[in-house]
Order: sequence, then C-alpha cells, then structure tokens
Amino acid sequence: MAKTIKITTDNILSIIDINWDIESYANVLDCSYTETVKTEYMYALFDDTVVMIVDSDGDFNNKPINILGSVLYGTPVHHQPILGDIIFGLQKGPQILPPENI
Repeated sequence: MAKTIKITTDNILSIIDINWDIESYANVLDCSYTETVKTEYMYALFDDTVVMIVDSDGDFNNKPINILGSVLYGTPVHHQPILGDIIFGLQKGPQILPPENI
C-alpha cells in the first residue's frame, strides 16, 4: 500500500492508501483506463516531477470537470479540461511512483 493525494470533481482533497498499480488507479478513479498527465506548470509548482493520473476516457464516460486538475493541466491556456477525479504520482524515469513525504 502507498499513500497518494486524490482530488475529486467536488474539490475534495484527501490522502488515500492504494496498491500502487494500474488496476488500483482505475478502481480509485472509477474508470477502465488511466492516463498519466505531466505539465511544465506542475513541475515548476511542486519543484519535482509530479504527475496526475486521470481517467483517459473522461469525456466518453461523461465525467464532470475537475477544476483544480484542469488548472494544473493548463486548461486556462489551451481550453482542454481534465474530467473526473485525479490522483498524484512522481515520475522517476519511466516509472510512476507514489508521492514522497505524504
């Protein structure tokens, strides 16, 4: 089990324990497939290689907009929102690891 931060579409921030694998990400996000999203803005904000794990089919699954996730993604600039809940990870080379120091 590992701790990570989850932000819901209702703007509820929580620290959760999950098994750190793709199947667990999908279960936590209530989806079939996930995608890892990384932005220069998040790297600068967190001073680390923080990434969001999101529902890759949020539009198809009619998920609502995640306002905080969209801001971190850069939606105000390019107008593409993040849909559904998000969890955070750290990218270390090709691996996505649980955040440290939670």
